[in-house]
Amino acid sequence: MSTNVKSLWVASCLPAKVFPLVMAGVALFNLWRGVWREAARDLILGVFGTAALWFLCTSGMEMIAYLLLAVPVIFVIFLSALLVFDQTLIAVTRDYDIGNRWSKEESCDDCNSCKDYTC
Repeated sequence: MSTNVKSLWVASCLPAKVFPLVMAGVALFNLWRGVWREAARDLILGVFGTAALWFLCTSGMEMIAYLLLAVPVIFVIFLSALLVFDQTLIAVTRDYDIGNRWSKEESCDDCNSCKDYTC
């Protein structure tokens, strides 16, 4: 059985090899955070996503498999770079934390209720 898995791994294309490694890393990160359900979801998504990428590669649609893998990776790199190099974005998200800032009776429609004159 191990020779079948090894031959399947060697025969698969690069996206079908990279995706399970990335999803295993995400699942390990979620396990480290203590979010067990998200880790299990990521492992299941990793299995189905790898199967879908493998199917695309064996069907001759390798370019679609590369695009499905590359677009999210490029998006994450872009957002990470944006957060690292644009410190004003971090300040904006820190200043406008919506959380439980206002009670239900108060709204930002009336600037006197929240004492914030930037409304």
